[in-house]
Amino acid sequence: MRTLVAFVLVSFLPVAIPILSAATISNVITSPTSPAALNYGNYLTFDFDYSVDEDSRIFGRPMYNGVRRTDYGAHPSPLYPAGTSGSATGWFTLWSSQPVALVDEIYFQIMDSTATTVLFEHFEPVEHAFLLLGDMNNDGAVNGLDVAPFVDAVISGGGDVAGSAVPEPSTLLLVTIALLGLLCRRRH
Repeated sequence: MRTLVAFVLVSFLPVAIPILSAATISNVITSPTSPAALNYGNYLTFDFDYSVDEDSRIFGRPMYNGVRRTDYGAHPSPLYPAGTSGSATGWFTLWSSQPVALVDEIYFQIMDSTATTVLFEHFEPVEHAFLLLGDMNNDGAVNGLDVAPFVDAVISGGGDVAGSAVPEPSTLLLVTIALLGLLCRRRH
């Protein structure tokens, strides 16, 4: 009877169940650091530490709202030999017809050597936006209609000019002179 009671008690205790792999991803650092904005086609690079216990391939892919993006290009993976650990670098970029595309996670997968079985997953939270270069009014095109929102953003100290710094006073003066020149030219 004691053996049966002991078996019943042990069978309901939480236990750690070994997983298929002891692979890990840690210490993820992005460049540019999060939060940041990039132009379409620019690379978001990331350094990370890894550990694998069998021959593996490691992929980092962009996610938004829990869904892997489909409008990306990304690094291939070399073969990481069994029993190794170290640091590695990966990258991805986005291409989209939308004015802005967001990434809120990097989805890391450590897969077997044939990239058919997932051995480990890691989701790294980030805040990155990929933008259509120069599309300040978010209409999907870069044209003269982007000038006024750009000037407004510059005058207000950067506003939502993604990734730009507050301009030097001389730059602001040059932009103002150029805009005045355009306005005078239109009136004649």
